[in-house]
Amino acid sequence: MISALAVTESGGVPLGLLSQVYWTRPTTEPRKTKKRRARRVKDKETQRWVEAILGAAAELGRCAAGTRAWFQIDREGDSTPLLLALAGTGHDFTVRGRWDRAIDDKLGTLRRKLVYSPTKGEYELAVPAGPKRTARTANMVVRFEKVTVKLTDPDTKASKSLILTAVLAREMSTVPNGEKRIEWMLLTNVNVENFDDAIRVVAAYAKRWRIEEFHKTWKSGACRVEDTQLRSTDAVLRWATILAAVAVRIERLKFLSRAEPTRPASTELEPVEIEALILLKRQNKKRNERIPDTMPTIADATRWIAELGGYTGKSSGGPPGTIVLARGLERLQYAVQGFKLATLSVLETT
Repeated sequence: MISALAVTESGGVPLGLLSQVYWTRPTTEPRKTKKRRARRVKDKETQRWVEAILGAAAELGRCAAGTRAWFQIDREGDSTPLLLALAGTGHDFTVRGRWDRAIDDKLGTLRRKLVYSPTKGEYELAVPAGPKRTARTANMVVRFEKVTVKLTDPDTKASKSLILTAVLAREMSTVPNGEKRIEWMLLTNVNVENFDDAIRVVAAYAKRWRIEEFHKTWKSGACRVEDTQLRSTDAVLRWATILAAVAVRIERLKFLSRAEPTRPASTELEPVEIEALILLKRQNKKRNERIPDTMPTIADATRWIAELGGYTGKSSGGPPGTIVLARGLERLQYAVQGFKLATLSVLETT
């Protein structure tokens, strides 16, 4: 399955799903032969990526005509069919380079061109700790060059060219023993004239991680779609689609409360949800806590929802996360249903 998740450029706040493409792989992996490699694009999984890209562009044109998207795709997207499909959408795109591609230049390849390119600027990157990574502050050096990338259409074998800008952000500070330097080589059709433009490309690509967080929430986190016991294809797809919408809502609340904390809660929650949430909060508020009668902000509402799910504030280790928000939303919906039934009962009595 491939998803296309729309997010804002400024804060990376999820807006919704533009496209999802599902397919089933064969039970046995085909042997990697010349005949297999020579298959047409439509017979490969690459075609699913193309369908997701074109589907996202079409849906954006349908529901937000005139909006210019900026596709952010990982190393798997560095293939000729995908680059050509992205260029054909008329939208902006950035793809993380996987190959040292041939370019129309005397230096011959992308990497040689960037190695001999002058440094355009530096910035510091806070690197969090990971399974194979030590927490540190990395000194990143940025280079960029406008290049003409040589491509060969895999189906027709026709030669094609794309004018792109290659942006290289590479760690130049000392790296702990046994660790690799952080390096992103990004191919983009966005105009890059100076260091600030290059940093904008790097920052936009960093938002690509939102799709990974959505998938974690959807597949194995709060929604756990992978644990479904459904068996028919139709049932699985219906349930997966419903849970995908739930996962997007959880991720949107999580990031919106951080990026735009003063936004009124009414922009995201239904009136009955806000009313039920305020009643629940007043019932379970701390001794010295005052609950205002005015509309809560999205940050306050999100925190209250998380508290319904077990969030305890600073002792929880940071701002509200996916699991407590999912539990809180579930409990809020129980309260909403009860509130609606109680209201209906009063109306019927009167």
